[in-house]
Amino acid sequence: MSRNFQLQMTGLNHDISTQDLCEMLEHIGPVLSVNLDHPSGFGFISFENSEDAELALKVLKGFDYLGQELQVQRVGPNHEGDLKRAS
Repeated sequence: MSRNFQLQMTGLNHDISTQDLCEMLEHIGPVLSVNLDHPSGFGFISFENSEDAELALKVLKGFDYLGQELQVQRVGPNHEGDLKRAS
């Protein structure tokens, strides 16, 4: 059974593209999907494994990208359990 690990990013500049976000994240690990909601300034990023999602969470939280401070959090059914293990 395949799992993916999803993060929600808010504070995204309206000029950011899916390609921009993929290029920004490719050094962290394999990205399975990126879904952007430009009017709301948020997006969902799915990683192949939990280690890459955790690294992205640490690296991107509060990161300034195109003049906007990014906020990042985990989403999905294992969200609360992951937070307890990470602390």
